Amino acid sequence: MAHETPKRIYRNRLTTEQKLISAVGDVLLNGTYRELTITHIAAVAGCHSKQIRSYFGSVGNLIEIYVRGRDFRASYLERLRTVCEAHPSRNAKKQIAAILVDHFEYLLTEKQLKELLVWHLNDAKPFLKPLDDAREACFSEMLAPYQGAETDKVDRKHLSMVVAGIYWSAVWIDRGYGTFFGLEISAEKTRFAVAKAVELVC
Repeated sequence: MAHETPKRIYRNRLTTEQKLISAVGDVLLNGTYRELTITHIAAVAGCHSKQIRSYFGSVGNLIEIYVRGRDFRASYLERLRTVCEAHPSRNAKKQIAAILVDHFEYLLTEKQLKELLVWHLNDAKPFLKPLDDAREACFSEMLAPYQGAETDKVDRKHLSMVVAGIYWSAVWIDRGYGTFFGLEISAEKTRFAVAKAVELVC
């Protein structure tokens, strides 16, 4: 059997690395974050678990590369700016409500992100910090036009509770838990509740 050239070995390694990174997303899409074990990720990728240690050092490093590669910060900000163009800042309440409803819609469609957020709540892994950075960048930009203005003052503390409710509701709906505090938690009702809550707290 002919020896592989260094160039081919390098290409093979890159292919395997990409398979393993993609496998992280596949596991999150089709299962839960608890399944992000070194053996399960390797099996989904069709690779050997030793390759994760060899190429990434640890499964945590692999997951961090996946999270950073998804660049949720860029996704958040792109959607925020699109909403802002459609809803000029002449009315703070309407603009912020539109941004938060859109953010809720985004969370509903992002199964992998929701799994990572649940994991982050249960265990503050350092490699999940980019999720915090993405959220903070998004909402800092959202509130920037209203800081220090005499009109359209925004109560950041109350609004943070609305944002927390958005994240919680997206996960609750995804899990299919049903009612909470005697209320049915659904996507349509949450959209309305977000807009109403912004009106009350801003």
